[in-house]
Amino acid sequence: MTEPILRVSGLTKSYRVRAQSRRATLHAVDDVSFEILPGETVALVGESGSGKSTVAHCLLRLEQPSSGRVVFEGEELTAVPQRRLRELRPRIQIVFQDPTDSLDPRQTVGSAVGEPLRVHGLVGGVERRHRVGEILELVGLQAAHAKRYPHQLSGGQRQRVGIARALITNPSLVVLDEPTSALDVSVQAKLLNLLRELQQKLHLSYLFITHDLGIVRTIADRVLVMYAGQIVEAAPTDALFDRPLHPYTRALLDAVPVDTPAHRHERPAPRGEPYAAIDPDPVCRFIGRCQWAADECRIAVELHELEQAQLVRCVGRESGRIPEPAPRTEVSPTATE
Repeated sequence: MTEPILRVSGLTKSYRVRAQSRRATLHAVDDVSFEILPGETVALVGESGSGKSTVAHCLLRLEQPSSGRVVFEGEELTAVPQRRLRELRPRIQIVFQDPTDSLDPRQTVGSAVGEPLRVHGLVGGVERRHRVGEILELVGLQAAHAKRYPHQLSGGQRQRVGIARALITNPSLVVLDEPTSALDVSVQAKLLNLLRELQQKLHLSYLFITHDLGIVRTIADRVLVMYAGQIVEAAPTDALFDRPLHPYTRALLDAVPVDTPAHRHERPAPRGEPYAAIDPDPVCRFIGRCQWAADECRIAVELHELEQAQLVRCVGRESGRIPEPAPRTEVSPTATE
């Protein structure tokens, strides 16, 4: 059996906050567990504020987890000292959401892309410049782009620079934090195609973080659905799209655009406001927004297997209260490009 390249167990990140004139604890990430296999793309989806980016930051130790384990290529990142963590960083890289914010406007593209090589002492001088030119061409730019500044590039080109900077250290795992959200649809399609090509050429594994389920089916092998700091459903991509088990997953899928108005169905949107995981009660966190909520939902439900390889944090499907989803005709604008 293939060993996971990344294994996350019980990852938790909490913050002390002030709520209604009292000190409280915000559970931004609460007992999250998952694995990523070599060469696999796992999508982590959910609305803004669900905890997706916090998971990414904890994986890379950009933030220190409150508890839990992150094991990468056999080493526990949450336990290694800073010196060893620095040695491991070239193997696990991140592409941030907005390339405009993640690139220094005073730094040339070549300097930005080559900086990880300098910081980690991997390659210097002429060899570094040669490597920068190679990686820029690999992501669909030209070596001559190394002399330009970020403001001289389009949004799609800037994101390719961000990808080049992540790949230049030859990582095995890349965390993609909303990499297409700042791009228009046609550029999204080209970027997704590029990511697939790079994955095959370089044998990469991806953690693809997004709020847009419309692009997930074109790139992900498995999907983790996150709500209020918890994973509420985990399934192979086709299974999740064909038969979503959690009401929140169904709501996300209902928001995906369809091909034509003839395919549109009236589906009620979740009511109420998103759950704020501040000193959370031991109940289903979606209970206040779920149209099928009942008294039996007032318990803390663990993520459990309901269908083969399909995990869900909900008791409504077993009891029969939640009906089977209606057939849907989903479309990803990027999938047709």
